[in-house]
Amino acid sequence: SIPNPSPFHCRFHAAPLQVAVSYVLAYAMAFAETLLMANPYLAGYFSYADKGRMLWMGSLCYGTLLFVSQLVFLRLEPRPNKTLRQVTWDVLAVTCLVLCAYDVFAAILVR
Repeated sequence: SIPNPSPFHCRFHAAPLQVAVSYVLAYAMAFAETLLMANPYLAGYFSYADKGRMLWMGSLCYGTLLFVSQLVFLRLEPRPNKTLRQVTWDVLAVTCLVLCAYDVFAAILVR
């Protein structure tokens, strides 16, 4: 048996603290990326109509997508008996979850 080096077990049997830390890190990364992209050097390419709302709400949405993707990515760790078909289905599953999350956020934000 190959030991699992990831902080999450293959079937997401993670402690609630690990899941919470993972989400906070995903949100922090999304927030940092959004903050760093909103600078005067890139103002000619894009800008935010409401920077505060974008930092809060946009980072929340983007951080959630990073979190969902990370959990499924950790499941893709190499195992000797994992076939290309299984990996393909896992990747398609995370893509479907991300698209569903986009729909949920769009429905919430349009209100």
